[in-house]
Amino acid sequence: MLGKNNGNISLSYTYDSYKEFYAGTEKIPEVPAHKKITQNIVSVFANYGITDRLEAIVNLPYISAKGHGQPDPFSMQTEAKGLQDLTIFLKY
Repeated sequence: MLGKNNGNISLSYTYDSYKEFYAGTEKIPEVPAHKKITQNIVSVFANYGITDRLEAIVNLPYISAKGHGQPDPFSMQTEAKGLQDLTIFLKY
């Protein structure tokens, strides 16, 4: 615990690239349409001591994904980006 009125903010960055993936237990040798997908993920993580025994924790990721190949047959796009799921926790 951080203690009352203490807090931290941190940033993280992740890069990911893949050409194959699993659908259940079956390994798919190539990503359909895109052939390869790359992702850049930036997250902001913060925690703050509300009291000496209660802490708030927040995480907000921004993801940018790009397919290298043909556009997705459903969306007709090769890129997707934006804020993802905001997570808020209380830790006691």
